[in-house]
Amino acid sequence: MTHDGVVSRLEQLGLILGKDFDLNTLGVGAILGSAYAGRFSLAAVGALDDVKMRICVIDGVGDHHERVVHCLFAASSELRSAKTADWGRPQG
Repeated sequence: MTHDGVVSRLEQLGLILGKDFDLNTLGVGAILGSAYAGRFSLAAVGALDDVKMRICVIDGVGDHHERVVHCLFAASSELRSAKTADWGRPQG
């Protein structure tokens, strides 16, 4: 699905671009370590069951790489903090 198609589908669910979600497209020469693919509000996370992004990259020597990223994996779990050491511990 294209970027515009995804935006349209999310808007059909009542989500608002720029408020509930933001999707980024990257072009030639983008530095992947400094970019984001998408951002979702709590309302968007609650409205969506699963979001997967397919990312295709051609590196400097012409090799093709493709990954499917599960964007909402574990999004229903609230972390105590952003520190890796706290992940997976029971809340409360």
